[in-house]
Amino acid sequence: LKQRAAKFMPNIKVDVIPNGVELDNYFPIERTADSGQRIENNFTLIKLITSGRLSSTKRVNMLIEAVDILIKRGYKIKFRIAGDGSLSDSLKQLVSQKNLNSCIEMLGRVEPANMPDLYRDSDIYISATMQEGMSNSMLEALACGLPVVTTYCEGVEELITDTGIVTKHAHADLLADAIKTLADNRDKLKQMSLAARKRAEMFNWQNAAEKYLNYYKATIDKTKTFRKIREKKI
Repeated sequence: LKQRAAKFMPNIKVDVIPNGVELDNYFPIERTADSGQRIENNFTLIKLITSGRLSSTKRVNMLIEAVDILIKRGYKIKFRIAGDGSLSDSLKQLVSQKNLNSCIEMLGRVEPANMPDLYRDSDIYISATMQEGMSNSMLEALACGLPVVTTYCEGVEELITDTGIVTKHAHADLLADAIKTLADNRDKLKQMSLAARKRAEMFNWQNAAEKYLNYYKATIDKTKTFRKIREKKI
């Protein structure tokens, strides 16, 4: 966003105040070493979630394709899609066409107060979005201790370091491979979960609010100084 602003106003100094998350509402639960269920072929049940507007830029269809790939590989998946939008009906049709109604649940619009529990009842947040500033949904998921698997887009570097996996290209099979990496390695998933919470703690609303207040104060101080200089000249 700073780079975009600089293109329009190259001579103006631009600083960035990131989004914040309510850490008291969005927090992880304690996960036991044996969390997750085993099935006959030893693959782990993995709970996935995504949230946001159901539009073409979010590429939720790609997430459905990735889940389909994992199901065909023998993985047991529960995938919940929270959000509503213009593509809701077509995505429901895609889920039905692929016979995934038993493992993909489209929740529609979810009240913000209910989102923390949904995140906490999941293992991984997944996304295939084309563009983001700083994703509030990803930030909330990180605060709840969820690693993020996502395709690359602007802004993900600020949130996704050791806190998840970013695919180089936007392909369903690459997303499926990334999810598989964490599904097969609960220790790695737990490490990323701990890192996710620590990363989110850097973006709490208190820090964001303090930055806003500091900028207002600096602006007021500059205005007072300017007025004094102008009065002396007069």
